[in-house]
Amino acid sequence: MLKRFVSRLSPQAVAVFLVGGMLLAGSATAARSMINGNQIKPGTVSSKQIKDRTITARDLARKTIKDLKKTGPRGLRGPAGAKGAPGEVGSKGPVGATGAKGDTGADGADGTDGAIGETGPQGEKGAAGAAGPKGDTGAAGAKGEKG
Repeated sequence: MLKRFVSRLSPQAVAVFLVGGMLLAGSATAARSMINGNQIKPGTVSSKQIKDRTITARDLARKTIKDLKKTGPRGLRGPAGAKGAPGEVGSKGPVGATGAKGDTGADGADGTDGAIGETGPQGEKGAAGAAGPKGDTGAAGAKGEKG
């Protein structure tokens, strides 16, 4: 069976297998020459030498993660910010309850007299009044000429 498999291999397939073998051998050699954490002295790698977003929580010790979650004491209050823009006018609120009746106010000053109006039509004649008392007898008149 192996003879049958080998007899069917084309020269291109053999070349692919050879290149693949060399790649695998090269990456194994490269892996042996890589530096690991045991070969680095403490304090020799700074943050400038670590690419951003390459260290995850999985890469850190549990104590380090726990320490990062702790919060420090509250800081001093900062200065007041600038006054903001006025807000929009709100909707009209509901009508409130009627308040208690207030005290009566002082009388106001008299107003000025109005203009005199037109004379109205003459009214009906009234009933005759009662007769008055009889008056005193008058003085005698002068004597007249004889005739």
